[in-house]
Amino acid sequence: MAMRIRKIEKSVASGAQTITAHIDNLTFWIRFPEDLDVRLSDASPFVISALAPAMMRGEDIVVDDPYTVSPTLLDNLPEVQAIYTTWNPVFKPVNVRGSRVEPAPRDGSVCSFFSGGVDSTYSLLTHRDEISHLVVINGFDFDMPVDDWVYFVNRNRTLAEKFGKRLVPVETNRRSFNAAFGLSGYVNFGASLATIGQLLGFSKTLVSGSATYESLVPCGSHPLVDPLYGTASSTVVHTGLEADRTAKLKLIQSNRDALENLWVCWKSPRVNCGKCSKCLRTFVSMQLNGINDFPFAHRPRIKDIRRITIRNREILTFFEHFLRDAKQKNQRQLARELSRLLFFTKLRMLLNDLEQTYFRKFRAWRHRRKPEGDDLVSVNLEPRYSDENTIRHHRELLHRGYDQEVTGQGSYFHGER
Repeated sequence: MAMRIRKIEKSVASGAQTITAHIDNLTFWIRFPEDLDVRLSDASPFVISALAPAMMRGEDIVVDDPYTVSPTLLDNLPEVQAIYTTWNPVFKPVNVRGSRVEPAPRDGSVCSFFSGGVDSTYSLLTHRDEISHLVVINGFDFDMPVDDWVYFVNRNRTLAEKFGKRLVPVETNRRSFNAAFGLSGYVNFGASLATIGQLLGFSKTLVSGSATYESLVPCGSHPLVDPLYGTASSTVVHTGLEADRTAKLKLIQSNRDALENLWVCWKSPRVNCGKCSKCLRTFVSMQLNGINDFPFAHRPRIKDIRRITIRNREILTFFEHFLRDAKQKNQRQLARELSRLLFFTKLRMLLNDLEQTYFRKFRAWRHRRKPEGDDLVSVNLEPRYSDENTIRHHRELLHRGYDQEVTGQGSYFHGER
């Protein structure tokens, strides 16, 4: 069995071009302004996004003629795979076969992906002299309804123009493409950004890191992995690990335009709700920086920190840094609530680790008893008892012709502007 990349096509409508690649019986598409240069003969961007699904299924990747792959990328992929298989052995090493041709040099443009959040805003401020384009995406880790998406694009275009940058809206079915394989979106987070950066023709792609050098954990966007997705003509740089979230917000605070544009919410891009976990996390950073006038829709209180659920070890390190800073700044109430949150979070993680270690067979048995169609836990970079069952379930769906292609909630390019 092999995962084939074939039939890379381009269509143009309403000022946008849509590039579609057929990967097995799924389609993976990316839509963006039609004036950006695209080389349809180079399949390297799609090899990057197909790698994690292929490794999860243990299938080689075959790039059909007449499409080619960068030799630089092909030479780097064994190291990517060594890292992934070390993090989670459910990923298997695979071969990538295709004609080796290095893409021609690009035009020197540099893009940075921009969500309006803390990490991407920090990257804009620290690389403002280098960045030429800011890229915003719908369908990457969320699917915005068209009205919200248009608002989001226009809001961030205003900021981009203030900084003298071009804003590039991108739409994709990347999120549903990953879900079709039972793959967590975080597994190939950096890979998907590299795919878009290369496809759009940028010489350098900046990927904003959320962790720091002292708190790196297995993650789909990682300073060891992201640069390996580059080619001789299009490099990928993982940036921002020198500063934690409190330090990043301190820099953002120095630029009023950037601070007022900050959007960190899980919900509508029109407002920061003040209730979700991301809003509360940012609220803690603001307390540590003395920012008391940020316009949350619902004004958070320090005791609201109790409602936060920390779901992984990377987020855990954010709050460990917050607690350290709160103690240093003698913010006692904040330190007390953070200590409480961390105590119960670490206790829950300890119990989960014990169950994973000593009761794996029971958990696997319980998982197998779920009727087909129940939600399965997506495969991530940390091993889980459900991984093999998830892979088996989605392989059966794909074998029957299951295709999660979606066209999205609506397009920015189709006259809704």
